[in-house]
Amino acid sequence: MQISFKSWLETSLRDITKPVPQSPTHHAEGDVWIHTRMVRKQLTAAVMHFQELTADKNSAFSNFDPNLTPEEMNILRIGAWMHDIGKASATTIGDKPWKDGGTGAVKALGHEDPEHFEPMMKQLGEPWQSMYQKASPQDKEDLWFIIQHHMSLKDRFGRSTLKQLMDETGKFKNDRRVKLLLILILMDQSGRIRADQPKDTNVMPGTSDRMNQSAIEYQAKKVRSVNPPAPDDPKAFLDILRGKNLAPNQVRQAFRGKFGKDPEEM
Repeated sequence: MQISFKSWLETSLRDITKPVPQSPTHHAEGDVWIHTRMVRKQLTAAVMHFQELTADKNSAFSNFDPNLTPEEMNILRIGAWMHDIGKASATTIGDKPWKDGGTGAVKALGHEDPEHFEPMMKQLGEPWQSMYQKASPQDKEDLWFIIQHHMSLKDRFGRSTLKQLMDETGKFKNDRRVKLLLILILMDQSGRIRADQPKDTNVMPGTSDRMNQSAIEYQAKKVRSVNPPAPDDPKAFLDILRGKNLAPNQVRQAFRGKFGKDPEEM
């Protein structure tokens, strides 16, 4: 994907997102356009920090190739600009469409779904449509993937998403889409200001928000502890089963399923 945003971004994208309000609790910085620009500015810092995370062989990020191609960087740029465009369609105030005004909580439920962001993208006009038509199938799929899943951290990585993101050891897969998604999540979480933002030393250089590395690592460790690789040693496996407070028949059934014998026969 190759495009110069300057000629139309300030008009088309700004006109779509600037009027859209956000929750003052989660986005004290202001409207969607302000947040979008803040996210875009996090690209360099997010990539550098991501590369630092991959260098730790014990972290959930260690499977990744830390290098990014020019095409991948461009997808991240476009993803930053487009990740919240669906809020123009999805945002409500007090359960009414934001354009109707009103009072109450500002929400943007489902803004990451194609039913919201695709119609808004179509309003961007010919420059966007021409660029999109020229993009490779892989670039299109990866862009859609990172937009659709950029709320995965907030949703605590649902089980279906985890199957796509992680391997059996609880580490993130060395997959291009997963890598781009995690970097966009870092950008999105850092490119905002929360009203209740605590003082935290885990801050990504150049950002104004809490770094969510610890949250991502927490989810990885949670999956690793819930579903650890089953050991081949019968005693170790039996200890794990008994530690789960299973009924005796459940322990026996699980043990027999792995080793073909009851614990007493080993």
